[in-house]
Amino acid sequence: MNNSNNSTDRELPSSDKLINSTLIALFTSLMLLVSIVLPAEYGIDPTGIGGLIGVKTTNEIEAPVSTNASISTNGTVGDERTTEFTNMPKDVATILVPAGAGLEYKFKMNKDDRLIYEWAVDKEEIYFDFHGEPEGDTSGFYESYTDSTARSSLGTFTAPFTGSHGWYFRNESDTDLNVTLATKGTYIITGIK
Repeated sequence: MNNSNNSTDRELPSSDKLINSTLIALFTSLMLLVSIVLPAEYGIDPTGIGGLIGVKTTNEIEAPVSTNASISTNGTVGDERTTEFTNMPKDVATILVPAGAGLEYKFKMNKDDRLIYEWAVDKEEIYFDFHGEPEGDTSGFYESYTDSTARSSLGTFTAPFTGSHGWYFRNESDTDLNVTLATKGTYIITGIK
């Protein structure tokens, strides 16, 4: 009852085959890193392949179009006009968070308005809570979208309801910290609260 075609009798690959397969996988991974990942994530294209095949960095990717939107431009609170995301200038704010203190920086947004953001701290990590409060709610309810401790963050946010949306920053260090926040999208800046 000995079957020579039994799957348990298969020959294992030789050491040479395993080494060759590992080297091929390593080379392929390295080529993907150099030609696609570095150009897309960091704008570094040492071989020029990323540019040849049309890889764009995350900063070059166009945001979706939004029309009939209430926005604030050039950091002016309440400056409203209609535009497209791709033509909007970035609003940049430097937020001083004193040592041992916390504060909020907020935006007025309507349901389904979008916010593209990137922020970074000048010296060290800071605690943050990105959240929103519904317009007209007096119960104290707020919805937290993310909270953590970090030195920087970036992303895109779509408001799930009309209200006030933004960050609470808490500086747990013994030195003042500056948070630089760059945004663009559909919103009215209400600023520090």
